[in-house]
Amino acid sequence: MLFAATLLAASCSKENNGGNSGSTGGGNGTGSATPVEELKELAIGIHPSATKVSFGKESEGKMDFVWSTGDEVCVKSAAGESIFRLKSGVGSTSGVFEYKSGAKNHKVVTDVIYPASRALSTPAEQSYKAGTFDASALTLTYHNPSAKDNSDIMLRNESSILCFQLKGTDKLNSIKASIKDGKTYTLSVPSVQLKSTATPFYIVVPAQKPEKVTVVFASASGAMSTTLSSPTFTAGTIHKFAPLTYKADKIYRIMSYNIGQCTQGGNSSARLIADVTKEIGADVAVMNEVRAFPADYAKIANALGWEYYFKKAIFTMGNVITYNPSKLKKLGEDYLQLKNVKNEMTYNENRICLFVEFEDFILLGSHLEKDDFPIHTQLITDKVKAEYAEKGKPAIFCGDMNTRPYAEEMKEFTKEWEIISRADMSTFYNPDQPNNLICIDYIFLWKGGPEVGVVKADICKSVNCCKITDASDHFPIYVNITIRKDAPALTEEKYSLGTYEAISENW
Repeated sequence: MLFAATLLAASCSKENNGGNSGSTGGGNGTGSATPVEELKELAIGIHPSATKVSFGKESEGKMDFVWSTGDEVCVKSAAGESIFRLKSGVGSTSGVFEYKSGAKNHKVVTDVIYPASRALSTPAEQSYKAGTFDASALTLTYHNPSAKDNSDIMLRNESSILCFQLKGTDKLNSIKASIKDGKTYTLSVPSVQLKSTATPFYIVVPAQKPEKVTVVFASASGAMSTTLSSPTFTAGTIHKFAPLTYKADKIYRIMSYNIGQCTQGGNSSARLIADVTKEIGADVAVMNEVRAFPADYAKIANALGWEYYFKKAIFTMGNVITYNPSKLKKLGEDYLQLKNVKNEMTYNENRICLFVEFEDFILLGSHLEKDDFPIHTQLITDKVKAEYAEKGKPAIFCGDMNTRPYAEEMKEFTKEWEIISRADMSTFYNPDQPNNLICIDYIFLWKGGPEVGVVKADICKSVNCCKITDASDHFPIYVNITIRKDAPALTEEKYSLGTYEAISENW
């Protein structure tokens, strides 16, 4: 494990690499070393433009990164791959690594990768380290397929680091940096107490220039979000943002659930659906395949002590939006009747989309089918634009779409709507194909309205109150969102960080 080392202002010194039987020989890094028959030790430095495994000391706008106890690298040559572990050089920008395991008889090294424990991709889940970053998230590389000897092996950085500085009185639990059309990088924070002076938090991301990045800070009391437009994350750069005062906004948990006509669990299905909803801790739920006769929507809402808005799509069945009135205040309601257009398939039928306006957002709920999906979603989008856009609230659309994430009609729809729920897991249980990815239930955000912070997104596949497949053949999905009308601005402060160039960023 890497640890936060003392901060240094010195530049990276080059050391000769190469060795035989435990010795490093052959010069000071400026000449050539003769390849050895069996390489047992290897001197590795960090290029002045590279990131390091732990922070050194910031001085006059410079910050070095140094080797730490236990550091390991993956070494490649014609002989194969090996693991080398740091032998000496703790707290320095250069160190001597000794053979640990893997292929032997290395002669000329062509590649070195740090850390040795993973591939070159940046991990989505990272751990908080006080005053520094999760060293296992970094990517440092050396690549020289034409190398003639093992001199001057210098690792270069392929990562960028985001530094968020927070003040306040809450205990921080996590930071999520979600890159549009890319990954979400989460820093897990073990309830770090914020103070009147700013505490730094570091997240490692790949070097890139994304269109947009949404950052969500979360504590036990809520969350705070902001957005970066068109940032540039440069390799070997720390993007240090000016201090922000953390102020938690309320979190809403929105659930979407196809309840399977309340037939999966017999006469007790309505109670099971209510129990599952209660255990998940939803504030509001969109439910599909809801029977009008008997009035299952009323049974579920009454069991929860909630209010509801129900409309029939066909004579026997429709959709309901049910919500906790102590958490949400309804301002208005409406619906859009969606007529069946294509009749080739026997299950095609009329559909309906519900619209409920709450104080902080607009919630839509529907149950669509694949054949009419493009036509019906266009009608829904048109109604949002015509009647709700001027309200200046996020529009969130939930339901069973009967369409896979990779389908062409879904790709077209998501030009205007963003999937904010998980789309990498099954939302429908098929006992005949338990490992088949059947994702057809979603929660979307309309791109034409305000942003929301997605604190958490999950698909619930087990509960304590019952066997979840006894409640429905679909799994409930949910997102935790935070809505902030006066999002704080991030300011990037530009300066050089030692072996790094640091840039001060504006929120």
